[in-house]
Amino acid sequence: MSAQYEFTPAGGAASLIQDTAIGLPSATPAAALTAVHAMPATDMPFETLYHTPGLADRSRFFDGIDTHYDFERFPLDLWPDRANVVYALASHDTVLFVGAADDLRHALDTEAPLGLARRRGARFLLIHTPAPADFQPHTEAARRLCDHLDPPLNR
Repeated sequence: MSAQYEFTPAGGAASLIQDTAIGLPSATPAAALTAVHAMPATDMPFETLYHTPGLADRSRFFDGIDTHYDFERFPLDLWPDRANVVYALASHDTVLFVGAADDLRHALDTEAPLGLARRRGARFLLIHTPAPADFQPHTEAARRLCDHLDPPLNR
């Protein structure tokens, strides 16, 4: 199973992947993009998802059915005050956990496997806040992403 990803640095437009940013041996960015999109999700280099430094880099995850979800990336120790979100705990090379939260801070404090995720290398908190016009509510979006990405801490 493979996943599709697009990349948009905070405040910027969607951009092509630079082969130097993801460390793939290729002669051109187009060749790197082709190589990345051919990889199964489990082989996807994490830097492919987050190659622009900054507090709120963005990425887009495909749920394997029909919807793309935009996520912001934050350091794992920064917990923004958000409601009705999909969140993920991620290391540099793996999305370790995906969850849905009516209150993000409460979920991170009581429900999320933060200790286990940190021991497995989690460094980032990824957050998707559905817009009012989004087709899927946050709980269904989290379920779809779990099914498609198969994070190890959701098994």
